[in-house]
Amino acid sequence: MPNSKLTVVQHAPAEDTTLRPMFKRLLANAECQEGQHVCFEIRVSGIPKPTLKWEKDGQPLSASPNIEVVHEGLDYYALHIRDTLPEDSGYYRVTATNSAGSTSCQAYLKLYRGELTRL
Repeated sequence: MPNSKLTVVQHAPAEDTTLRPMFKRLLANAECQEGQHVCFEIRVSGIPKPTLKWEKDGQPLSASPNIEVVHEGLDYYALHIRDTLPEDSGYYRVTATNSAGSTSCQAYLKLYRGELTRL
C-alpha cells in the first residue's frame, strides 16, 4: 500500500469577499397596550457589515426620545418603542444593505387602547 499524506491549509476569506445581507431572525408582528414598551428584534449578517434603514408605513422612521435602535454583538439589532401611542400602530420595515445587495423584512404593530380585560 502506498503511503498517502493529506495536508489541509486554512485560508482566511479574501479581502474582496462579499456576502449580501441575510436575516437570521426576521421582524415579528407585535401587539401591546397603548403606553407600553415594544421591541422589534432582528439578526442580520453580511460582508461588509450591512447598514440598516428603518421605516414605518413606507416613510423613514423619525428619531424621537421614544424610539431607539440598539446594536449588540455582531448581528443583533433591536428597535425599541417606549410609551407607545395610537399613531405608533402600523407596518415597520427594516432594509439591510451592503455592496453585495440588500434585503428587507417587515412586521405589524397593533396597539390596544384603554385597559385590557381578562376573562
